[in-house]
Amino acid sequence: MPDGEEIWWSLEPRVSSALIAKEVGALLQERALPFLARFESEDALLRELEAGDALPGFSAMRERCRAVLLAKRGRKAEAGKVLAALVEANSAEGLEGFRESVNQLARRLGV
Repeated sequence: MPDGEEIWWSLEPRVSSALIAKEVGALLQERALPFLARFESEDALLRELEAGDALPGFSAMRERCRAVLLAKRGRKAEAGKVLAALVEANSAEGLEGFRESVNQLARRLGV
């Protein structure tokens, strides 16, 4: 969430999916969409990501977003470097699945 608070939901048989959907919808309307509205364009978001300003969320997700936006603008070499650095920074044992997901993104972006 934009304020940095993590929220997780349990999707078990005894939990109402309708209630979860209602809660997620409300959070999107109240918090996520107003946060995103502050960026008038993808370029504005990319500028903030490149500036390294304090944005909410995990740095890995911010870097993925930055790579996607860079690739979309034809800056594929830069996008590749961002993703390669992300893989390198997460080289510890047990993070193989994460690294593979970054590599999959790189393939999808053609970097």
